[in-house]
This record gives sequence, C-alpha cells and structure tokens, in this order.
Amino acid sequence: MATETGRITPEELQRLRQKLGQQVEIAEPPYLTEVTRDAIRHWAWATGDRNPLYLDEEYARGSVYGTLIAPPCMLYAFSRLSIGYRGGLAGVHAMFGGAWWQWHEPLRLSERIRAEVTFKDLV
Repeated sequence: MATETGRITPEELQRLRQKLGQQVEIAEPPYLTEVTRDAIRHWAWATGDRNPLYLDEEYARGSVYGTLIAPPCMLYAFSRLSIGYRGGLAGVHAMFGGAWWQWHEPLRLSERIRAEVTFKDLV
C-alpha cells in the first residue's frame, strides 16, 4: 500500500498521540552545553538584552547572585527540541505553539545544562 505524504490522516494523528508523555530525543548535540562568559555575552547581545547582570562582571559580583547569570531565554540554546523540533507528519509543516518553562534558579556562570523535553500535547 502506498503511503501518502502531506496529508493529516486519523491514523497518523493516532501514531503521534501514542508519543504523548514520552521524552523526546534527537541525535544532534545541542548548540550549548555550558553557561560561559562568551555564551552569555553573545546571547545577550543577539537578543538585545543589555542587563548588567549578563554583561558586567563587577556589577554581577555585587549582586545577590555573586556572579554573571544568563538571560532566562538562553535555555532555548540547550536543546533544539525546546523550540519545537519534533519530526511529526511526513510532508506536513509542523506548527510550534510554545514551550512551558519553570525556573527555580538563574543560570549561573560555569553551570552545565542538560535539557529534557517531553511531548505533552498535540492539537
């Protein structure tokens, strides 16, 4: 039987729904794995965020954090999956509706990050 591409069928939706609740993995390494001075600076400049907590080491040392911290949105660089890369239906462009994050602490200089992404919904 020939398979169709570019069509959303009940069977293909059911195949994807079976993945709900599962952790999603990809083979490609993330763009970043560690919070470095350069990574923080590049991210802050690229996003237009000139917060001195990200860019001024002396200022950051005197803050409650005691060191440089990273912009919260820099977490996106630690996994392509967090920006909607999922695979999905052959020939059908995926639409990414968003991500839900919960921050407990800021990203501090020299921390290593490993992101975990779980497929939560299919609309």
